[in-house]
Amino acid sequence: MKQNVIHGTIYLTVAQVAFVFSGYAIHMGLARLLGPAGYGVYAVVVSLVTTVNLILTSGIPQAVSRYVAHDSSDTVAMRNTAFKMQLVLSFVMFFIYFIMAERIALVFNDPALAHFIRVSAFMIPGYAMYSVLLGYLNGLREYKKQSLNSICYSVFNTGLILLLVVMGYSTMGAVTGFAVAPLVGVGVGLFFVRGKGKDEINNVPISRSSSMVTKQIMDFAVPVIFYSVAIHLIMVVDLFFVKAYLANYDAGIYSAVSMISRIPFFLIGGLYGALFPAISRVTANKDAKNTRRYIANSVKVSLAVILPAVVIVAAFPGSLIALLYSAEYAGGASTLSILILGMGFFSLFTLFATILNGSGMPRVSLIISLFILGLDAVLNYVLVPEYHLIGAAAATSAACFAAFVLSGAYVYWKFGMRVRS
Repeated sequence: MKQNVIHGTIYLTVAQVAFVFSGYAIHMGLARLLGPAGYGVYAVVVSLVTTVNLILTSGIPQAVSRYVAHDSSDTVAMRNTAFKMQLVLSFVMFFIYFIMAERIALVFNDPALAHFIRVSAFMIPGYAMYSVLLGYLNGLREYKKQSLNSICYSVFNTGLILLLVVMGYSTMGAVTGFAVAPLVGVGVGLFFVRGKGKDEINNVPISRSSSMVTKQIMDFAVPVIFYSVAIHLIMVVDLFFVKAYLANYDAGIYSAVSMISRIPFFLIGGLYGALFPAISRVTANKDAKNTRRYIANSVKVSLAVILPAVVIVAAFPGSLIALLYSAEYAGGASTLSILILGMGFFSLFTLFATILNGSGMPRVSLIISLFILGLDAVLNYVLVPEYHLIGAAAATSAACFAAFVLSGAYVYWKFGMRVRS
C-alpha cells in the first residue's frame, strides 16, 4: 500500500506539473498575445464554464475512484453506469448553459460576453467523459496511465489554444481551442481502459443492478459536487466581482495575479490525487494508525512545498509578474503579495478537505466550503468597489485563512491527531 501511494504520488505529480506548465503557458501566452483586456475576457469565460463543468467532473469521477478502490467486484458496472450518467447530465448542462448565455453576460454588464459563453459550452460533454475516465483509472490505481492521459490532454490543449490565437482568431480562437481539446483526453482514456472487463478484475461477476450502482454513486457524488463548485468559486469569485465592478483590463491584471498565486495549490495537487484513494481504503478498513500516519505525512509534505513557494512569490511579486506576464501586468504586484498568502492557506484547506472526502465525510467539507464561499462573496462585495484589486485579494485571503483554521481543526479533532511542538 505504501509503495502504491509513493508511486501514485510520483506519477500524478508529474501529470500535475505538466498541467501546471500547460496552464501557465496558455495564460502567459494569451496575456502577451491578447493584452490585458482580451486576456481578461478569456479568463472570465473559462472560469465560468469551469464552474458549470465541475457539476459533472467532480462528484461522479471521485465516486468512481472511491468505490472502485474499495471494491473490485463491480468495477465494470461502476464504470458503465458512470458513463451513462455523465453522458445524459453533460448534454442537459450543455443546453442549459448555452441557452442562458445572454443572461449570464448581463450579470457581468457585458452583453458581448454571450458569444464566448456559447462557444465555451461545447467543452462540457467532452470534459465530463474525460473526467470519468481519469477517475476510473485512479480507482484502479493505474496512476501511470492516468498521468499519461492527463499529460496528453494538457499538451494538446496548450498547442491548440495558442495556435488558433497566433493564426489570428484572437480571444474567440482561444475559447474555441479550450472547448475542443477534451476530445483528445477522451480518446486517450478510452484507449487505456480498453479490455478492463470483469475477467481482468479477479473474475468476479457483476452482482448489483444499475439502479443500485447509480444510487451509490449519487449518495457520495452530490455533496462532493457542491463542495467542488464551492471550492472553485472561492478561487474565482474575486475575479467575477472584479469583472462586474471594474473593466476587462482590470480583470486581465487580476487573472494574471490569481494564476501566479495558485502556484502552491497546483504544485501539491499530485499528492492529493494519490492521497484520496489511499485515505478511502484505510478509513474503510478502520485502520486508525495508518490513517493518522497518512495525514501527518501529507501535512509535512504539503508544508515543505507550500511554504517556500509562498515566501518566494511574496518576496518578489513585481519581478515574477513582469517575468511571466510582461511589464504591462506589473501593476498587480501589491495585489499578488496579499493573494499569495491566501492561496497558501487555501492549499492546506484543500488538503484537509481531501482527507475528509476520502474518509467518507464530504458533507463536512461541503458545509465548511459553503460557509467560506459566502464569507468570500460578502467580503468581495464590500471591498472590491472601494479598494479594487487590493480589496479582492484581501477578501479572498481572509476567507481562505478561515477555511484553513476550520478544516484543520476538524480533521485533527476527528482523527485524534496530536500537534507536536
